[in-house]
Amino acid sequence: MPVGQALMVMTSGSPVLTMNNSACVHNTQAFYKSAQANTLKISAQSNNYYDETFVGFNDSAGQEFDPQLDGFKLWGLADAPQLWTEKGESRLSINQLPPPAGALIVPLDFKTNFAGQVTLNFSGVDSYDPTLAIRLKDHLNGSMTNLRQNSTYVFTHDTTNSEKRFSLVFGYPDGVGKNITNEGKAFISNGRIYLDVTSMLGHLANITVYDMLGQLIRSQEKTMDGIISIEAPLAQGVYIVNISSEGRNFVTKVINK
Repeated sequence: MPVGQALMVMTSGSPVLTMNNSACVHNTQAFYKSAQANTLKISAQSNNYYDETFVGFNDSAGQEFDPQLDGFKLWGLADAPQLWTEKGESRLSINQLPPPAGALIVPLDFKTNFAGQVTLNFSGVDSYDPTLAIRLKDHLNGSMTNLRQNSTYVFTHDTTNSEKRFSLVFGYPDGVGKNITNEGKAFISNGRIYLDVTSMLGHLANITVYDMLGQLIRSQEKTMDGIISIEAPLAQGVYIVNISSEGRNFVTKVINK
């Protein structure tokens, strides 16, 4: 194993794991850890402590705990933030789920004995299909946060709050409301992406452009004043354009030839 890396072992009973210098090797193995597609990392910071949990989609995953894909929740100090999701009876810090056929709600549990401000940070959103809505539902105040637009959520925690405060919402379950408009068009010409979304006319919109791997290529705000344009990506290919304004979204594909 390359320097600076470690492993964790789950056992039953009272086994003994021993390693000596004969286990040391010198090689050019690259660092094992890397960014994972379709994986969201959620971290919580409060009271000078930190915790994190991961939720992802994997074609090999099932609905029950899989020791090859999932990881159990390891508990920290009572005054530190604790994040986890569940699969069956298992509380997890790594939760790999089968890709959903439709919308999916994943309860995100949180607790700490500390009362005060907590910050949640989200990364890996761009590793998902850019047309997939990913949001955080706060059941205490009823808010819904678009994690493609806001990667940080700050809230005040009270020790009487329920552990079942949050949910991750992938897609648009019935009753949640997707606010997707089909009244628009987009095309590329002479190095520019031209956009015309009549339902957002006169409103400030956030425009994001992704490649087919989910990587963010462009992001800017413009007022939707008739047909507007932004700079197109230099490389040829298919791109996803998302335009968001005041709770409405227009999503489409454009081809750069």
